[in-house]
Amino acid sequence: VALPYAQEQINEEAIATAALDPARTISELTGQVRNTEQEAAYRAAMELSSLNIEVEAKKRIEDLIWDWKKNNKDPELARSELADLVDGYSTSISDIDPVDGAKLHGRLDISAHSALQEILAHHQGYVEDQLEGKFVDLSGQTLQEIESLARVGESDEILDDRLADFVEASQLLGIDPAKIQTKVGLIKQRAHIERVYGEFDRAENKAEFLAAWEADIRAGNTGLARDLDASNIRGLTRYMTTTVNGQASEATRIRNKQIATLKDEIRAQTAIYSDGRPADFDLVGDILQQATFLQDPDLMKMAVGLSANAELYHRIRKDQSPPRIIQEHANDLYKTFMDNDGSIDELENSALEMLQNMADKSELMLNNDQVAYYNNLNSDNPLTGL
Repeated sequence: VALPYAQEQINEEAIATAALDPARTISELTGQVRNTEQEAAYRAAMELSSLNIEVEAKKRIEDLIWDWKKNNKDPELARSELADLVDGYSTSISDIDPVDGAKLHGRLDISAHSALQEILAHHQGYVEDQLEGKFVDLSGQTLQEIESLARVGESDEILDDRLADFVEASQLLGIDPAKIQTKVGLIKQRAHIERVYGEFDRAENKAEFLAAWEADIRAGNTGLARDLDASNIRGLTRYMTTTVNGQASEATRIRNKQIATLKDEIRAQTAIYSDGRPADFDLVGDILQQATFLQDPDLMKMAVGLSANAELYHRIRKDQSPPRIIQEHANDLYKTFMDNDGSIDELENSALEMLQNMADKSELMLNNDQVAYYNNLNSDNPLTGL
């Protein structure tokens, strides 16, 4: 019999192996009597597969939202398409493990319902011009921030202040007041949903929390379930029920591990840019997408900083800026940072280091090896044979 510490190591190794090829692990272990480490590997593989499917499904939902807004289609058709999408993606997991499939179905139900509400809200008279684009960006940023604040339990006063800022900024853009209030209603609903998620996740006794939640529903939704429609309540209830049935602790552990791994990757990519060297721009986009899904505030801040550095680096490379111009970029950025709060944080410092190293390396190559300097700026069409 393995000692607890040794067994934990064995489980970790099994999980790491499963993460390399989740589909194979699931195929090999489904329907078998599994020992402890096999069960750990199987659970990890199921969580990873479910996560990958959820990311893909939410991308499909975002594509559907964009298509309906752009082409002004009948929003009632979106209702059935979203339902088919949720059923189709969740079935791919529930056919293997009904519990994980139910959890995925619950989370996708929430996303699909919010998508439908957004489609309905934007169906009439949506005009795609510069001001509307800014309003969409502002709405997305506000929604993300308020969801994060609500999930960690911030007060209604803080959320209301942030919504007031959103309303004021939207009015300055000239957005129709009715459209602003519709978006405010959607953001409040998402904040309410995230607050329920957060309170449930923080509850020490989740079974008691679920019992109180169900009692509130039977009493007419006067407590935490107030102002939520039947679809949202079903999705939340399904999530709580499956979690109470034993899946939450493992899901949380895997999520925390994913967050830690992603933070290490962000640090590695940030170091590459800080040295004035190009990193994988597509990988930076993938990192930002994963961070957005995991909804960890610290992770999201790191990912946004990395994305900003990557965009700045590649913009300067595209413009073929000489060393002097790069240095001016660094000076302007330093002044902006100092004007903001009078200090330079770690993310801001990485951007300044990146610009300084880019300028130094460009200057050195310009003085010592002009062919290398040209090739550094024209990596897609370098000089050869010289």
